[in-house]
Amino acid sequence: MLPAEQFIAKIDSSSTMLRAVAHYLRGKDLSGMGFVPSSELLAKAANFPPKRLRQYVYIFGGRREAVVPSKILELTSEGISRWVVGMYPRRKYPAVMVGSSNGALVHLCAAMKIPWLLQTVLVPVRRPRRLHPDELIQDMEAFRAPARRFLKLNPDLQINQMHDPIQDRLMVQQMGYFRVKRLRLGETYERFLKRRLEPGGTILVSECNYSWPMTQVGERHFFQVGGYGGLEPEEYLNGSRRIGEYLRRNKSDRTRWQAPKPDTVRPEAEWGLEPEFLKDLQRFAKENGYRIRRIAYDDPADPSPWVADLYRWWYAKRGMPSSRLFAESFLLLDPWWVLRTGSIPFWKVFNTGRSAQALKNYIRNRGPFDEIYITLFANSIRGIDQTSIEDWAAMLDCARKKKSFVGVDQGSYPFDLGVYFRFHADLKKSMTARLPMPHTPLTLQQVFRRIRGGAGPF
Repeated sequence: MLPAEQFIAKIDSSSTMLRAVAHYLRGKDLSGMGFVPSSELLAKAANFPPKRLRQYVYIFGGRREAVVPSKILELTSEGISRWVVGMYPRRKYPAVMVGSSNGALVHLCAAMKIPWLLQTVLVPVRRPRRLHPDELIQDMEAFRAPARRFLKLNPDLQINQMHDPIQDRLMVQQMGYFRVKRLRLGETYERFLKRRLEPGGTILVSECNYSWPMTQVGERHFFQVGGYGGLEPEEYLNGSRRIGEYLRRNKSDRTRWQAPKPDTVRPEAEWGLEPEFLKDLQRFAKENGYRIRRIAYDDPADPSPWVADLYRWWYAKRGMPSSRLFAESFLLLDPWWVLRTGSIPFWKVFNTGRSAQALKNYIRNRGPFDEIYITLFANSIRGIDQTSIEDWAAMLDCARKKKSFVGVDQGSYPFDLGVYFRFHADLKKSMTARLPMPHTPLTLQQVFRRIRGGAGPF
């Protein structure tokens, strides 16, 4: 039987953010996102082939992570939990974060030196044959039976199957996206909390209320068309001029997508928190004398400016400079180097317009900054509402002293596969400041004091 980590995608938000927190708690950075070499030579090699060949490399690199449908029956909810808790040092913690993935809240965990127990993992399931990315209904039907068998063996899990024909256009050709969501804590998570959370400790809940229309395929199996980015759900489902242009640009014979009709609205597959999971968490806390503090937000981007402000306040309190802004992107983040360089972390969800606008607003409202650094996630697709490299560069120009892209090959963006290999090496080279790591973490009292002052989403 394969260990749980063999089923869970490495190149994904939840698994990368889990590794980021766990590495930081062990006193390590997240070089190479925790699983690839950090190498300028490999970065150049990755960007050397023509764009089309780079896309094939991206597709089949992802396919290697996918498991055949029959194998997912070996994956269990407790196996996932054991993999998660096994990441963390065995010591007592004053608080534990539980719930939705969020890059900004990774930095809150680092500042407080607390672990995060994730709710959702991505399990990529291999297709027996290639699927055209615009065949949405066919994708839903192809995995109906494997999902049913898997969920029958795991009654405390739910599958939000996701098909984004824009952001994931390359990957969905070779795999099904099973966003596996936990509905109950389960034995392993409960045991971890009892052993590692201090008596009377606090459970911080990352409660993302971002929702999306879905189609119910079976019991605890939902199908989602599209995802967070530059489009709202209605545009995916009903079509538009820019979707028609996108499909023509990608040489599709469609003018819009034929999508299954939604019959429910649920917490979004990648980011949303299931209410049933929150209810079980509240039950556990009440039975065991723990406090719950909910970090409730409507959009994955909402915590970013608050956490950035918290870091800025913390640096000033420690007598350190607080004018170095580092704009991270999706899974390109590292809490260890943020603190080592004394940077203000501003996490961007993707490289689309709404993320760009959020960063622009922060620079305008909190600036000027002496230094600004930006990295950009690349998925080898020129999507809809994707912000141009020129617009990102214009944000860098707001810096008074130093500015730089981090790991980004501007000429290759957004087909920049080399960014994954170059990110950490370039981060260390571009951001030359080296400041003392915090001797003591932020306390719950300090964080709550900031919240009571109106600086936070609680």
